[in-house]
Amino acid sequence: MKIRKIFLVISLLLILIGSGLGYAIQTDYGNIEIKEVKFNGVNGNTIHGYLYIPKGVSKDNPAPAVINCHGYMNTKEVQTGFSIEYARRGYIVLAIDMPGHGYSDAVPPGESGFDGFFSGTSEAFEYLSMLEFVDTSKIALEGHSMGGWNAAQAAQTFGDKINTVVLVCLLFF
Repeated sequence: MKIRKIFLVISLLLILIGSGLGYAIQTDYGNIEIKEVKFNGVNGNTIHGYLYIPKGVSKDNPAPAVINCHGYMNTKEVQTGFSIEYARRGYIVLAIDMPGHGYSDAVPPGESGFDGFFSGTSEAFEYLSMLEFVDTSKIALEGHSMGGWNAAQAAQTFGDKINTVVLVCLLFF
């Protein structure tokens, strides 16, 4: 019986230490604020995302931003490594669940500018552009897999409003 109690205490300590370490790494030891955000998409659908804000960013000290687009059948959490690293380097990051993925509402085909999956980036760009602490002359797009296609399409649509496009693992068969 005593061994079970010791095992329970050790297990609980490992869980607490692991949770604390996970939080510290995810927020760069308190240097990144992560906010859950929701905004309206095409036809009033809801787009869900995480906004990563580096320490020191404000209306008086705006920062460049990155819109993070995940691939097909994924969610914004797939891009967490990229999001945290961009934020560590001073970028505001908006990682969204593309329409029909994660917590974002689906958009019926034919009812958006990019036809369903591709509609989230334009709304994300508009959302970021409204934030006072974003340097709107420096907004980039990063896309993984099918999100890379999304980023490329959005860059073509926004033209000179997009500063940089990063395509990660864009595969065509």
